[in-house]
Amino acid sequence: MPPPTNDLVREFLAARKRGTRYRWIRANHPDFAEARSYLRVDNKPKLDGMLVLIASRFSIPPKYSFSIIFQSSRIMALDVEPRRSHRNVLTGLSVAGTHWHLWPSMDAVPDNREFIHPHWFYEFARRSNISYPYRYKKPPAGEQPNIPGLFEEN
Repeated sequence: MPPPTNDLVREFLAARKRGTRYRWIRANHPDFAEARSYLRVDNKPKLDGMLVLIASRFSIPPKYSFSIIFQSSRIMALDVEPRRSHRNVLTGLSVAGTHWHLWPSMDAVPDNREFIHPHWFYEFARRSNISYPYRYKKPPAGEQPNIPGLFEEN
């Protein structure tokens, strides 16, 4: 599928979207959990999209990602506490720490605020015009694997 036109993306981002219920599942990598919520725009099925949530089960500080996929393209995202910096294509600058990606450039825009997951979830929903009428579900946390000898004293 070709990428959506700028006009269609602008229309989608401006539209009031309603998220469906999501549930957390193990992602492709066992250290991460993933959840998906379909985004519906009333009476406009061509504007349906998807919210993808990803959370590390073990990272400290916690690492999260929130993304909107529209017509197979990632058009908005928030990366919270990523482990690597992001190099912006247009400016050549590197951005470390929490940042937003916004259509059309998708260059990283830093956000120095420190929130916990539910605050980031609702901030992302507010900025992307998503209403989520269901109860918030926090991402699962996991136990660090027991690695023999890791915590033993010599």
